[in-house]
Amino acid sequence: MALGVAQAGWAAEKSYEARLLLQLELTAVTAVQEEAFREALKEYHAARNGSVRRVSRQGGDIPTRVARDLRRLARRTLNEMGEILEPDQLEHLEKYLELANEQYMTQAGLR
Repeated sequence: MALGVAQAGWAAEKSYEARLLLQLELTAVTAVQEEAFREALKEYHAARNGSVRRVSRQGGDIPTRVARDLRRLARRTLNEMGEILEPDQLEHLEKYLELANEQYMTQAGLR
């Protein structure tokens, strides 16, 4: 039974990974945009990865507060990326951020 659960978790992780990579590819960042895009995405991941720690200090319903924090972070990242990317690229980045936040919540056991 435990092996089946572990395999299901591994399959779900592979699914997230493939979907995230697809959205990054579809974003089609140009060479001119690449450095700023990487830096903004790096900042997003750093902030996202500290979400549980940041929110848990304040107490309350952790899953709800983390989800809210991640949505706020995604909006902020999209606003920053609005100066870097074109509107059609932003659509794919928005899907990427939604998937990345969903993946984070799942991996943290909050979903």
